[in-house]
This record gives sequence, C-alpha cells and structure tokens, in this order.
Amino acid sequence: MDDVHRRRDRSTSPIFSVKEIKSKTNPDKRVRTEEKELLQNGFYDEKIDDNTHIRCCKINRIPMITTAEVTVVSVISPSLIFVRIVNHIRDQLVLREPSDIVPLADWELQEFYYVLCPIEDRAYGRARILKIEPHPSEILERLVQLLLIDDGNIVWANSSSLVSMDPDRSRGAKDLAYHPWQIQAISLAGIYPKKRPKNRDRKWDVSVRHRLQRILDGFDQFKAKAVTLSVTNNDYGVASVVSLFGLHVQKEDEEEGEKGKENWKEKRFKTPGSRHGVPEEIDIGSMVVGALPYDVEMIRLYDGKRQERFEMRLTQEEKKHLTSRFMEDYRLKCIPDWKPQVNPNKDPNSWMADVELESAVIDDMTVEWMKSEKYDYHSRFFISLEGAHTNSPWEFYGRPIKMVVEKEKEPTGGKGDEGGKEEKGGGDKKKEEGEEIIKSVDGKGTEGDPEAGLVKLGEADAMLKGNTILKNNASTLDVYYSKDGNRKQVTKQEIKRVLTDGKRAFAICQAGETRAEYTGLWQRVEILQANEYAATVRFVDSGGTDMVMYGALFHIHKDHTVWRALCVQLCIHGLRLEGKAGETWISGEISEEKYNAIEGFRKRMREDLPMSISIYPETMIPRDTFCESRTMTPVNDDHPIKSYQRPGVLFIEDIKVHGRNADIIQEMCTFKWAKRDPTVPFRLKAPTSL
Repeated sequence: MDDVHRRRDRSTSPIFSVKEIKSKTNPDKRVRTEEKELLQNGFYDEKIDDNTHIRCCKINRIPMITTAEVTVVSVISPSLIFVRIVNHIRDQLVLREPSDIVPLADWELQEFYYVLCPIEDRAYGRARILKIEPHPSEILERLVQLLLIDDGNIVWANSSSLVSMDPDRSRGAKDLAYHPWQIQAISLAGIYPKKRPKNRDRKWDVSVRHRLQRILDGFDQFKAKAVTLSVTNNDYGVASVVSLFGLHVQKEDEEEGEKGKENWKEKRFKTPGSRHGVPEEIDIGSMVVGALPYDVEMIRLYDGKRQERFEMRLTQEEKKHLTSRFMEDYRLKCIPDWKPQVNPNKDPNSWMADVELESAVIDDMTVEWMKSEKYDYHSRFFISLEGAHTNSPWEFYGRPIKMVVEKEKEPTGGKGDEGGKEEKGGGDKKKEEGEEIIKSVDGKGTEGDPEAGLVKLGEADAMLKGNTILKNNASTLDVYYSKDGNRKQVTKQEIKRVLTDGKRAFAICQAGETRAEYTGLWQRVEILQANEYAATVRFVDSGGTDMVMYGALFHIHKDHTVWRALCVQLCIHGLRLEGKAGETWISGEISEEKYNAIEGFRKRMREDLPMSISIYPETMIPRDTFCESRTMTPVNDDHPIKSYQRPGVLFIEDIKVHGRNADIIQEMCTFKWAKRDPTVPFRLKAPTSL
C-alpha cells in the first residue's frame, strides 16, 4: 500500500460528523442534517482507496458551552481573545528531557498538521502549522509559521527545529495528541465597532485593542459565561460568544474605607468572617464601551449565532511586523544533545504497575463513625463551614470538628491515625487557654458520669485543631505527588469503566491556583461524572465540586486512602424554596426570589464560628432509591447527578450558629424565602424502633 500524504481541506474545523437525512418519498431531497458523533481525536490513518491512505491528526478543543473561570492569554481584538481555563494542564503537555523524539518527516510538513515546536531552550510544546514558506538561503529547509495551541502565541520557526508529535514515531510524545487545546478563542458578546465616516468598513482600531488590553490587565482572573446558541456550532474555528467578567476581590482596607457608605457594592455577598468575599463580577464589555463610547457600541444579544466578528485594521508598523520572520535562537534548529529516554520505569514492583482505579476507596464520615469517635456532644455535631462552596440549602460543605475531647487525648481526623497526632507541649497537664474541664452535668464530677474528665474546647481552638489536620494531610500529599515518578495518570476509559460498573472512583487531582493556595496543590477527589472532555469531581477534604480535565487526575496511593474524607457534603431536608412552581434549590432558572433566598442563606452561614447541626440517622435515608435514579454511566451532561443523590451526603434536621438559639431554617421561613415540606428533596423512611 502506497502512503500518499496530501493536504486536507481546512476551510472549517468540524466538531461532529454530520449525517444527512433524506426524504422518504424523494431520496434526492435532503430534509435536514444531524450531528452524529464527536470526530476522532489524535493520530489516525484515513483510507482514501485500496492503495491510498493519509495520516491525519485532529486535536479537539474545549467548546465554551457553560460558565468557566479563565485567565486571558492574548488579545487580538474584542472579536478574538484567547483564554485558558483556570485548572488547565498546559505544563503537563510540555515535553522535556529525557524522552524519545524524532525530527519531522517531509510528509508531516504540511499546513494545519500538528507538530512539536521548541518553546524554551530545552523544551517542546504542541503547535499547529499555519503557513509554510521557502527558506531564503537553505534549499532543503522551510520557514514555518505556527500557532502554539497551549499558549495562544503565533511564532516562526525553521522547519529543521520541529519534531514529530506522532506517537508511532516519537515515543516520548505518548498521548499528547489526545488532550484538547489548552486555549480557547472567545468573542465578546454584542461588542461591535461603531460605524462612523472614518470606519465605514467596521474594523477594529488599534486603540480599541490597547484599551481592552489595559482593562484586562487590571484583573488576574475572569469568568466567561457562554451565550446560548439557537443552532449548535459545528466549527472549532469559530470563536465562542461569551460575556466576560473580571473577578475582583475587595481587600480588607478597601472594605474599611467604604464602611458605612451606601453603594451598589454593599449588595455584594461577603462570606461572614472570611478574609475575602465572593469576587465582584465586572462586565468587561461594558467597561470597553464606557471607555470608548465613540468607537465601540454594545448590542443586546440573546442568540450567540447572531454575533458578528470583525477584523483588525492594522497599522503600518504591524503590517511590517507581519512580513518579518523573526525567530528565537532555539527555533533555528533541533535542540542539540537532547537526552533520550534510556531506562523507562517498568518496575513490576512499583505500586503504579498494576494499580486499578476502583481499588482505591476513601471512606466517608458517617453518623455512626462520628459518634464512635466522639464528634457528637449532647446529640449534636459541629462543623467548620467551607463558605466558598455554600451553593444552596441543598448543597453546602463543612469539616466535622470536636468541641469536646478526652482530657489526655488530642482529636484525630479519621480512620486509624488521620493526619497524625499533634505534639503535646511539655509535661504540663494544665488545661490550655480556651479549654474548659467538664466535671459533670450537675457540676459535681461524679465517678461513672460519661462526661466526667472531658475537655470542652473553645470555638477558635476547636476550629484550629481541625484545620491543622487538614494542613498536615495536604502537606503529605503535596510532598509525595509533586515528584513526577509518583504520579500515574488516570485515563478517561478507566473512569468510564468504573462508573459504568456502578463503583465509586477516587483519585488525586491537581487543583487550580485559587484552591491550591489554601489547601494544597494535590488533593483527594471523588470522580462523580465524566463527559468527552472533562470530569466533574468532588474535593473530599476541602469541599466543593469542579470540572477538571483528565490530564489533572492521577491514581492515588493506597496509603493516602487510610484517613477518611475530612469534609462532608450537607443537605437540609424538608426545606422547600418559596418561589415559582416547580423551581427547586438546584434546578430551574435563577429568579430574583431564588437569588435572594440563597443569598440570605449564605449570609446566615458563619465561617468564623462552628455550626451546630442535628443529622438524620442513616436508617431514614432512602439510599436505594438514589442508586436507582442516579445515572451510574454518567458520560454526558444531559443527565447530571442531583447534588443530594451523591454518595456520602448527610441530611440535616436543623442548623444553628454555635452558642446561638436562632434556628436558620426557621429564619428562612420567617423571611418567606422558604417553607417547610417533609417531602423534599425526598420522603424520609420511618425511623426504626430501638
């Protein structure tokens, strides 16, 4: 069979294969077209005829179809901005020594083909060829223009500096072609150049780009909210239409300076007791229009398909720059003395050799276990709230803490010796500051009293001890998984297999920058759901859920499953949203009533004080019903798992701030934000008789 490699038509970059539906009465008449399935990803051979096939490569991109936190990588115009989601895996897609690579073959040097290009002195990154030109002095070489698909930069390189990304040729490339682009192209929704006598062709002026760049430089992170499309987009080459918001967290000194002022910022929710509030969302499009009212206009856009995109009007300097072929020194030729992979790690005794995803199980903190470990006091439990992940009364998170401990013991965090025991200072047995020795219920300290000799911790001390356990475990995970040799990536196929079998899947996740700052870079997660591009995970120690790409998930060592999940997901049972018919805390649109109710709930949930809760016993929770209704083969986003149906969720009967009598559930009803309903989100089982 002859290998014929020819250039393919790249006028569009389709996402799905398209199937034409013909008329039953007239086979020659096309009724409609249907998207059939996601096109193949990676390198593959496409057969043309019996004697001809071409080597193809397609690397999918992450379509912006929902809301995501991003960072801006580069700015071309309001119609084209390159962004990267916060929990990207760009650094893992950089090829470094030692690894096996081979120079680019002649047939691989074609427009729109994927290759590896030098991005640093001794590192290669993924790139796509945009243009090929003759070399001015070397007959056998070419000048190549490339787009770095993980960085958003367009560069020039000598063809001799490029190496193959095909894993059949460069073994070091492995699965680089099977991870999506780490950048996404977006267009600001409804932001158009104003039509004026000097701008009849409606192109973006360079002054607009410079002002947009200055505005974006004022923020570190952004929230991109996709605009709904009436017709599904089937072209990766079209920038996603989004509303872009800069995220600004008001600092303490700013808060103090504006104390007592009546302005719109005071309506912004701030987590009580935390150093940082929920970030303000500043509309970037409105800022651009406000800064350049004579050059830019905003059109109200309800359908992303109606978005128009406009080109840049280039200055003479920029036109001159386009004709230049500047290349960094490391892009003139292949990286010299590149070290190959001499001894791949194939040690059969390594724990990673035969590890299976379902073999790692992290136990939840159950009511029974917490009682056995004396987390309860007077039939109530206490949690340290994770305020950043309080989504609604049906989904919030907290870490159980001990308010009362035995005098001679320090609290531990889980099964076995979770988090390790804290060192006791010296031999002094006097109670620490903030502790109170409980003699007995009547204060006499009678022998045989179950409370005799217990130490009641102060609120701050109890929360600090619980936080110390979290920090110690986070340090253990960071030290171990920061070493490349201790990580083995979890594949998408493994996840789908385990979830399809109805089993739970746990892993180590490389957390995003904001979360990693407080609770560690490498965190334990449970994989809840998976689609073609990414997985939804629950952070079992720090709380909350997030969507992460598969490249950020790794197998967890069995030693790191010994301690139980430090954070529990909580749901208030019997509290219905007082809103529109059919609207619940976790479904339906965000109406004004629903927004006010959730904000009111958040403001009453204290992060600086322990929360006192009463939990329904496990025997009253219909877990079997959850398992039947829960999609255990979650490979698409059309059937998401309801938050309260996840494994390990604890259901609350009432909740208060520790030391206060006010019941938060009753307050919600008093303000007519909610009402009691024993049938939501489900009907409890009858309590078992003792």
